[in-house]
Amino acid sequence: MRAFKVEVLQRGGSFKVRGAANFLASLSAEERARGVVAASAGNHAQGVALAAAAVGVSSHVVMPVGTALPKENATREYGAEVRLRGADLCEATTIAKDLAAAEGGNYVPPFDDPRIIAGQGTLGLELLEEVPDLETVILPVGGGGLAAGVGIAIKHQRPDVRVIGVQAAAVPGAARSHGLEEPLTVPARWTLADGCAVPQVGHLTLPLLNAYVDEIVTVAEEWIGNAIVWLLERSNLVVEGAGAVGVAALLSGAVDPGGGEASPSSPAATSTSTRSPRRWSTGWRGQGATCGWSRRCRTARVGWRRCCGRWGSRAPTSCRSNITAVLRSSRSARWRSRCCWKCAIRRTRTRSRPLSRTRATGALRPRRARSG
Repeated sequence: MRAFKVEVLQRGGSFKVRGAANFLASLSAEERARGVVAASAGNHAQGVALAAAAVGVSSHVVMPVGTALPKENATREYGAEVRLRGADLCEATTIAKDLAAAEGGNYVPPFDDPRIIAGQGTLGLELLEEVPDLETVILPVGGGGLAAGVGIAIKHQRPDVRVIGVQAAAVPGAARSHGLEEPLTVPARWTLADGCAVPQVGHLTLPLLNAYVDEIVTVAEEWIGNAIVWLLERSNLVVEGAGAVGVAALLSGAVDPGGGEASPSSPAATSTSTRSPRRWSTGWRGQGATCGWSRRCRTARVGWRRCCGRWGSRAPTSCRSNITAVLRSSRSARWRSRCCWKCAIRRTRTRSRPLSRTRATGALRPRRARSG
């Protein structure tokens, strides 16, 4: 039996509220009166804001300048006082700790705290109750709080269950540190899985990962993007990159759910594979849309959106009718296009005739050459 633990349906949109709620539950009345302070760029901030509002505790969250506006607004709506400080999360964390020390608040770390780890571990207890024949658990790994908590909860009751962590290959801090005594620091890079792009795993979580997590693998960006689309198509779930890395590991072959080990010689099984994603011919809600090179993609009656520019390769001729925006057009009949994200087509430049819009539908179509 294969099942998803859909933490995206939590009110805060992630599992982070578990650890924050357990942290606040452990505070005394005097400590609660001083409030809590946290630093986050999104999920941890929302979890702390929700947990604090539930018990009537004031919360202050420091977010880096340039944080995604929806996450900033959601944190404010959940009751936290948001301060935009610092160029990145490291600077925001330093500012939050200084703020907690100056005002006497309780700093809530995102992962490297026993109370946070124990709170995240409740997810593992629920898995054991809901899936009696559990064999393998696949988890995203960033700082290691979730994987450490779930690993402890599962391994103490079911030592035979495999616990596997997954991380983006762009920021493999936990994967490279797994099995070592001290955590390694990797450069911070852009990744679709920004929610688990932590350059260094926690000093407290690393020994727990070594003891209770069997393996930590990495997946390439192409597979993370493919997993996001797969979850949308098959389960109608809108999941961010960090929540899709587990499915990406299954699709790429980096993790074998049957219990076997992936062959190192197989490109599909290599965790850092550079192969393009598989072309899924699954259809879009039965309307005939397929990914890749299929000519049927233009028969689907869905709203086409722009591709992220990172999947696939040259756009086929059959997809030119799905173009939603023309960035440049000139007399030389050379134009740049953004194609549908369903077809996973890389943004490209190709030759065609200039386009015009039909009066009836507004769709783009090649202009007819004037006679004479």
